[in-house]
Amino acid sequence: MRVWTIILALAGPCLTLGVARQLYTAALQGYIMTGHSMNRKVRRKENPKLFRNNVIINVVALPLLAGGSVVLVAEALDALHR
Repeated sequence: MRVWTIILALAGPCLTLGVARQLYTAALQGYIMTGHSMNRKVRRKENPKLFRNNVIINVVALPLLAGGSVVLVAEALDALHR
């Protein structure tokens, strides 16, 4: 059970920071990495529709991942102390 708690405590913040880094890069440098197999950069000026869609997905995913990771870690710690 302790291993599961450690995995949750590390995975949740890492995923949240990855999404936040994508949004930060999109805002400052004008590109975002896609989830395609090639993992290519989509620039704001070259393909604005795909860029916008990826930014919207990340904006929606950020609070869900942050809230979900807090709840999962809290539940894992609660189960650990029972």
